[in-house]
Amino acid sequence: MHTSFPQFPQFPDARPAGATRIFVDKRKAWREQEQQLIEKWNSAAQRYRDIMARIAREDPFAAPDGPSEEMMSQAAAVRAEIEALRKKVARLKAEFNSGKRY
Repeated sequence: MHTSFPQFPQFPDARPAGATRIFVDKRKAWREQEQQLIEKWNSAAQRYRDIMARIAREDPFAAPDGPSEEMMSQAAAVRAEIEALRKKVARLKAEFNSGKRY
């Protein structure tokens, strides 16, 4: 008795081998980009926590103007960096939700 296996149709939207490799390369690049973004976010968040702790520890009676100008400018710079990273995260999320990523 001879049993034949069913023939599967060729799908016209199937990717050729080269296109699959390019897609995998894109995924790898996206993951690396996301990992770098996470590292930058964590670093900026830690710097922000550190500067805010320094501001909180500063003696309010030592300086009548409050925290030093240098500390406040550092805090503002870190907040600006976090805001820029937040915008990047929002852009990546929008790309993911629209199907442009993965």
